[in-house]
Amino acid sequence: MSLKNISRNTPPSQGRFTSSAVAVGALVAVGFFMQLALGAFDFSVLASPLNLFAGGAMVLLCIAMAMFVEGRFVRWFTGVPMSVCLISALCALALIMGLTPQGAAPVGGAAMISARLGFNAMTSSWPFVLVYFALLMALGGLVARRLARFRWRDWGFYLNHIGLWLALFAAGLGHADIERYIVKVDEGATATVGTDAATGHPHMLGVSVMLHDFVMEEYAPARPGARGEPKRFASDVEIAFPDGSAVRGFTEVNHPLKADGWFVYQYGYDRDAGPASAYSIVELVRDPWLMAVYIGFGMIALGALTMIWKGRSRKPGEAKVTRAENAGQWPGGKNGRRRNGLE
Repeated sequence: MSLKNISRNTPPSQGRFTSSAVAVGALVAVGFFMQLALGAFDFSVLASPLNLFAGGAMVLLCIAMAMFVEGRFVRWFTGVPMSVCLISALCALALIMGLTPQGAAPVGGAAMISARLGFNAMTSSWPFVLVYFALLMALGGLVARRLARFRWRDWGFYLNHIGLWLALFAAGLGHADIERYIVKVDEGATATVGTDAATGHPHMLGVSVMLHDFVMEEYAPARPGARGEPKRFASDVEIAFPDGSAVRGFTEVNHPLKADGWFVYQYGYDRDAGPASAYSIVELVRDPWLMAVYIGFGMIALGALTMIWKGRSRKPGEAKVTRAENAGQWPGGKNGRRRNGLE
């Protein structure tokens, strides 16, 4: 068989996977170079309203992609091979993150190299950031292309992919708007100032935290006179807001108290005093983008259910594209490539 015949019988996606893998590999390599040269990426610079401006700019760029839908670069960048390679790279970096203690101080030569490459703070490393933004743009461009040829029967696709884009955007760029404060409060007292968990600086909370009681249950001690291990400890706290409203309840490990957008977590206590601790340490967390993440996941689930329902209700043989139907169009013809979702 001649080389000409082999090339004719090679699926066009094969070359696209190769070029996409090379491009994503180069992007990751550039990210590691930037990590070594510049250090970690500071997501705090994208706090509101800059993250909103960045999101608007990305949406406009995606719309521009839809306007040039016939462009070869746009079809390649928003195609399946590029998406697969970007997702694979993101999963590989996430795997490294799962195997490397995040936020740990480097000890030893290997740990120092790992820290220089950003492995101990993966989500703020340049390789992760570059792949993340590239995935957002590729996904957004694909959605814009499909919306430019809007069809009601594809609404499951729209829900799925728009929801994924929204969840990724809110979880990533929205991270800069998360507020996290550590608050130490004595029993019977009220605290209005906490410590910013990111900077370590004191910060006015905008709410007040009152500790009514700290309770602890212990396991039976191993020997007489010894102290038992903590079984459960919780704080009876009241969160008061400037408008005069308040929320009171118990917060304990893995069971935060929810109060008007704030999550109050049990963080610590006086370990020397144990059950007699006269104070409690709580963590206040507020994420204004959390609802957007939930909406995105809801759209993904609804879109997936829609596509499953459409698949089950489809008549046998309906909407199938066979190779015979594509005779003379695959792999060389544009119509065949578009019908197979390769362009």
